[in-house]
Amino acid sequence: MEFRTVGLGSLQNTEGDHQPSQDSIVDPDSQLVLLTGFGPFRQYITNPSWAAVQELKKLGLGENVRLEIVELPVHYHRTRELLTRMWESQQPQLAVHIGVATASKVIILEQLAKNHGYTDRDVCGLCPAGHCCVEGGPEKIESLINMQAICKKLSGMDIGIIYSRPTGRYLCEYAYYLSLHHGNRKAAFIHIPQLSDGLTAESIGKFLQPIVQEMLGQLKTARH
Repeated sequence: MEFRTVGLGSLQNTEGDHQPSQDSIVDPDSQLVLLTGFGPFRQYITNPSWAAVQELKKLGLGENVRLEIVELPVHYHRTRELLTRMWESQQPQLAVHIGVATASKVIILEQLAKNHGYTDRDVCGLCPAGHCCVEGGPEKIESLINMQAICKKLSGMDIGIIYSRPTGRYLCEYAYYLSLHHGNRKAAFIHIPQLSDGLTAESIGKFLQPIVQEMLGQLKTARH
């Protein structure tokens, strides 16, 4: 299974040696934010979440914030490998995962993820061992980010924004739980609507920018 990364040379799944990109030469005082979208799934040759992630990469998150993006496969085992390695090697200040909620017309900020109940099969027809994320892990983990507060602060955007507690018991919630577990709760999950003529990947990227900036602001306040 192929997957794509931008700026994360140590995670690239290719043959032969891989030289670090210019993105890896950075200010050591900058904050690292890892942003993920998902790969092809069902009718989506290009997953809307990955398209939105690439748009946010172009926009950036401001000075002293280094944004790197990863496309996660809709595959439990490979997603587990990628996220575990990502947290061990990169140790980001924040990881933000983006998925698509096809029935939604608004952006949804997910507050928590649960450990058990993963019975839906991935693109290879598989479920995680024990139908859980982390054997022996807590049943639920909440993000350090207060999603409700962000929804209230950004309620004036040109798109609706709400928060939710269950994330869906599929690859979205599976990835979220793993990041919350490995990253000491410094992770977030955002569901975006399906793209349309009136809601493009570019516009979603612009909506995501202030949301992720608010998340970083919350973490900075918590540290102080």
